[in-house]
Amino acid sequence: MAEKTRLTYAYVQLSYRFYRDARKKLLSVYQEFQMSNLHRVVFFGVGELAEIAYISFQESELEFVAISDFECVGEQFFGHQIICIEELRDIRYDALLLTRNGGEYNLEEQLVQKGVKMSKIRSL
Repeated sequence: MAEKTRLTYAYVQLSYRFYRDARKKLLSVYQEFQMSNLHRVVFFGVGELAEIAYISFQESELEFVAISDFECVGEQFFGHQIICIEELRDIRYDALLLTRNGGEYNLEEQLVQKGVKMSKIRSL
């Protein structure tokens, strides 16, 4: 029982640290966006990081335009429909923030192949 308690405590600490560090970095990124006149923002990627990004986004003066992913298309994300990457061609936005969990290999390259301009892609 003590081992389970220790593991649970370690997991909660790790989760809290992830949330705190992600939120700190996101607030910094949003401030950079504002200073660079990048006001219309798209998220790419659904998961815990995207959720933290969206909640933190509410404190900014930026405009949330859309969320996209290779998967989950058509599902809801905080009241927004998740769209396929090809639909971004018809949407005006200033920056695409990578909000996928984990370091997917060549994600930027995949997005560029789908029509996203490399100059608009931002990562944490």
